[in-house]
Amino acid sequence: MAADQQDLLPALSFLLRSRAMASALAQPSGRDDGRIAARLLAEVEAQYSPAICQRLQGVIQGMVGMPERQAPHPSPAWSPVPPAQAVVNQPAVTTLVTTSSSGSSWVVALLCFLIGIVGSGLLLLLWQQQQQQGKQAVNVSATPPAPTNPPEPQPSSPVAPASEPSAAPAGTAAIDAAVASIQELYAALSAKDYASASNHYGGQAADQFDPTFFNQFERVTVADLRQTSSAGSTMNFEGVVTFVYPNGDVQTESRSFTMDTRTTPVLITSSEFGRVLQPRRG
Repeated sequence: MAADQQDLLPALSFLLRSRAMASALAQPSGRDDGRIAARLLAEVEAQYSPAICQRLQGVIQGMVGMPERQAPHPSPAWSPVPPAQAVVNQPAVTTLVTTSSSGSSWVVALLCFLIGIVGSGLLLLLWQQQQQQGKQAVNVSATPPAPTNPPEPQPSSPVAPASEPSAAPAGTAAIDAAVASIQELYAALSAKDYASASNHYGGQAADQFDPTFFNQFERVTVADLRQTSSAGSTMNFEGVVTFVYPNGDVQTESRSFTMDTRTTPVLITSSEFGRVLQPRRG
């Protein structure tokens, strides 16, 4: 295959798969006033260099300027077949097979041109692969085997000291960070430091930690936090929240927390009330 033809293959493949080509195929042959060729050339200019486009200009103009062949009238046993398009990927070119009711003869000429290029390219590719395999076989047979030396005796290793406890896995560190974030949140809520408290939850969970609600309590604590599930960077926890009123009344509730461990500090993305464990006794 000539080098100048190889340069045109990607552009021809792109042109055959473009919308402009599909629109051109729907037009009856012999009626082009230059607009179809201009549109096809514009499609190529948007993707390829001016040198490639200049070489393709003559090909495009030749395709749309071919005389139209009169297609035989379909027999009554056949019904009109809508245009169909199939794309077959080859190693260096995409062949577009198009059946159109207009029977444009320049499509047939283009297909013949591409089939010739593809056949030449495949033959050249097979020849190059055979030459390369032959060279590799010669190089392998000509390379002498590397000399093997007997393994050197390894010095006896001293007795290893008693192993120290292994470091905590990454999952444990994420759990500890999530628990610490929940505890810091309720410490800030109990101290009425709502600015610091907001650093521990996201916007979707803000309604669960409304300052107006927590202002009615003397003290708020959280305890018995335990992980219930996890999925990727998301962890779910349950804990017991204790509310102490100014008059000394106490109420405990269970609450769930969904944590995003990718942030620092770990953020509470969702929180829900569970149930009352110990009701307030006035």
